[in-house]
Amino acid sequence: MKTTLMLLAIAVCLLGCQPTEQVQSFSGAAQGTTYHVRYWSEQPISQPAFLRAVEQELQRIDSLMSNYRNDSIIEKFNQQHTTDAINVGPEIVQLVTIYQGVTLQEWQSLLKRNNDEVRVGLKATLAS
Repeated sequence: MKTTLMLLAIAVCLLGCQPTEQVQSFSGAAQGTTYHVRYWSEQPISQPAFLRAVEQELQRIDSLMSNYRNDSIIEKFNQQHTTDAINVGPEIVQLVTIYQGVTLQEWQSLLKRNNDEVRVGLKATLAS
């Protein structure tokens, strides 16, 4: 029994001494705001390559969905004054499909809630 307890204690000590993976992080600017990424991996990852991949994906999303870029796919879609089919890609199709599933009542509730939050924030700011 003593031997078993001793071996268990040694195993716990040895397992506790293994190096832990360190959380890595980076941040940057995208889509008019900032982003922060924290990650860890059991396998070594090239942080510069990972950073480039994240930035490329954010740029891709921006080129698809930005309402502030006249050349984004969503802005081109929104500027259409025709019912003719246009090629927008799977992301925009998915967005429109989700939008079609939201009822007018849900939109009104969301808009009211957001507007109320803005009013409360504004009142708090004016009161200070």
